[in-house]
Amino acid sequence: MRSAKELIGIGIDIVSWSRIKRFLAQHPLKSLKRLLSPSEQKAIRRARSAVQFFGRCFTAKEAYFKACGVNAMGEANLARIETHRRRGNQFRVSSRFFSSARGLRSEGRFFETPNGIGAQVLLWRGETK
Repeated sequence: MRSAKELIGIGIDIVSWSRIKRFLAQHPLKSLKRLLSPSEQKAIRRARSAVQFFGRCFTAKEAYFKACGVNAMGEANLARIETHRRRGNQFRVSSRFFSSARGLRSEGRFFETPNGIGAQVLLWRGETK
C-alpha cells in the first residue's frame, strides 16, 4: 500500500513578542476562552511562559486558517482549533470547526526570533490506496 498525499494549502503567520505581551496584559487568561481550546486554557496556566505559549497557539491557528484558504475568521472560532506540540519546533493542528476538515492532515513548524514568533502550516489530504 502506498499513501497518496495532495497538498491543499500553505499558511504562514508572524507576530511580534511585544504585541503578544500587550494583548495578554489587556486580557486576563480567563478571557481567552474564545481563542484557546479547553486543553490549551489549562496548559497556558502551567506554561513557564504564557507569552510564548500563547504566541505559539495563536500563530499556529492563524497559519492553519490561511492554509485552509479562509480569511479573517474572527477570534471566536480559534477555540475550535487545537494545536498539538510535537518534538522540537514541530506541531500539528486539529479542527472541529471545518466539516470538510475530515481527512485533512496538518504539519507545522514554529520559527522564533528575539523579536517575534511565526508558524508555517502545510495542509494535506491523504488517503491510503
